[in-house]
Amino acid sequence: MEEEGEAATFSLDSRIEQRARELEAQQTERFAIPGYEGVVEVELRALGYKSISAIQHHNARIRIEADRELYNMADVLLRATVGFFDVTGNNGGRAIPDDWVALAKRRQDCPDAPTPRQALLFFVGEQRIHFLAEDYTVWAKEARTDIDDEVQADFARTGSPT
Repeated sequence: MEEEGEAATFSLDSRIEQRARELEAQQTERFAIPGYEGVVEVELRALGYKSISAIQHHNARIRIEADRELYNMADVLLRATVGFFDVTGNNGGRAIPDDWVALAKRRQDCPDAPTPRQALLFFVGEQRIHFLAEDYTVWAKEARTDIDDEVQADFARTGSPT
């Protein structure tokens, strides 16, 4: 009887570890940077509600709605950025140690000493940033839906009468 309990615990432990690895893999995705497709990609991580809410709260004092929305997009992308990849052929690219400022400085016409937000907006461009933000948002929602469906299925089993 005790061996059965130990086996069940081991099985649960291994399933929890496996699921943790799967969730970790779902938390980042690489995206082509609009205008630089085939040249450089950015790896973004899923942000939680509190992070996004804090960004929006911080930018709430910006009076012009279009500027506030632009800064919200840029700041979410900044906070979500994990790293960058130099896209080279079919091998998926190689990681580069840049941040948004270093990436912007690779261009000859980069302004002196840009802030990270200015660098992102300069590099991607105000006319293209919404494409990257939209791709990121769609991915984040899909990843969240997958996770929600799996959690709901787990709770349905757990809550079922035996």
